[in-house]
Amino acid sequence: GWFLPSFMLIALIEMTAAQFDDYCRVQLAAHATASAPDAGAPDRGCWADWKMRMRLGDTASLLTCIVPVFLIAALTDLARSILGEALSPPAVLVATFVALAIIVLALPWWLARWMGVVPFPAGHLREHINELTVKLRMRAIEPMWVASEGRWPGAAIVGWLPRFRKLWIGDALVEQLSSRQLDMVIMHELAHVARKHFMWRMMPIAWAVALVALILTVWPLNEHNAHARTLVSSLLASSVLLVGIGWMAHRCELDADRAACTLAETALTWARENPGSAAREMSTALQTLLSHSPKSSRATWLHPSLAGRLRNL
Repeated sequence: GWFLPSFMLIALIEMTAAQFDDYCRVQLAAHATASAPDAGAPDRGCWADWKMRMRLGDTASLLTCIVPVFLIAALTDLARSILGEALSPPAVLVATFVALAIIVLALPWWLARWMGVVPFPAGHLREHINELTVKLRMRAIEPMWVASEGRWPGAAIVGWLPRFRKLWIGDALVEQLSSRQLDMVIMHELAHVARKHFMWRMMPIAWAVALVALILTVWPLNEHNAHARTLVSSLLASSVLLVGIGWMAHRCELDADRAACTLAETALTWARENPGSAAREMSTALQTLLSHSPKSSRATWLHPSLAGRLRNL
């Protein structure tokens, strides 16, 4: 009930945008047919556009956020049905940790299915990526292809366990960047692995837990302050968690940009022979991908601004 309106609003917005996409494509096709009668009509309608937008837009982010909530609630209800109404706090904690473990293990697989990720096409680029991981002495990171019809110009390391990590590369990324710029984006993603940024990103959770433990230690519990103590600890821990995740994400992105230049000079001949060229190619790649709109170039919760990243480089 809480989340369904948000989901329906996203679906409606994406449907409206898909209709505009279809209208613009039909108009372009009409002009092309007028000048070249053999150009043919468009072979995809607004429904296909809508499915593509739902698959690659904000729906995945929304579901990623709310699925853990639903799963924790479902497992807690299951524990209550088994243990009765007198559900103990340890049982709630066990249900929560089981739900989080399921999310951690299943989320990469689910995202891959949702976004239509397929094995990377055989060819020079796949071989090149595999050679880079070998030169950098990393465990095999399988490259994967995100076929988005030019809608997803991104790359990401997906998977928490070393033996199951994947390198996702969007088709739009390959279309927009030169070979050297693409090398630097790949180096950036591999730098997240080399610098163990997964462990860095876990630190805000430890900070929040430590804060709760401190509050519970210095604020003795009695019959008058139970609710106040719970409320204060929850608010402070949530604030530390949210601010900490954003701050650490910015630090990791900036560190990955710098580390990517160092890795490039280790694994790429052109970067090793021309000092400073790796940073220049990374800067150009960022400008190509992020400077097309003010929104993309501004800082977000999890990414620093384009200007900040360029200064960092």
